[in-house]
Amino acid sequence: MCLVVSVASIRAGEKRKPSRAATAREALRRAEPAGLRWQHSQRLDLNCDGKSDEVFTAVDESRFYVAVVLGPITAKSQYSVVAFRLSGDSQDSFCGGFESLTPEDAESCKGLRLTSGECDSFHLYWDRSSNALDWWRL
Repeated sequence: MCLVVSVASIRAGEKRKPSRAATAREALRRAEPAGLRWQHSQRLDLNCDGKSDEVFTAVDESRFYVAVVLGPITAKSQYSVVAFRLSGDSQDSFCGGFESLTPEDAESCKGLRLTSGECDSFHLYWDRSSNALDWWRL
């Protein structure tokens, strides 16, 4: 009698390790407001600790959110979220639709440039004094 076992049937019983982004997204389940659908944007070292961080975006009916989950990535990683209004006249308001979220050089680290419409861009960075994501705009 010959027993033939395929590699596929052996691997079918194995659990796959979740991706790094999926693990980071799990950390964001604790974020407020609850129930946002976080979309992975990019990986970069935003807080300059030598470990890659994961960046996500989400949107609801009135706000656009940017979150960073700090490396090393686990389901309990530290994260920080900033929110921007989708419309209005305040400093934290978009003046058009979301266009891009791109890395940019900040003082000694990487930052992010958020563009929306024809107004000034938002510049996101890791604030070491508050240990949180922050932003500025002209």
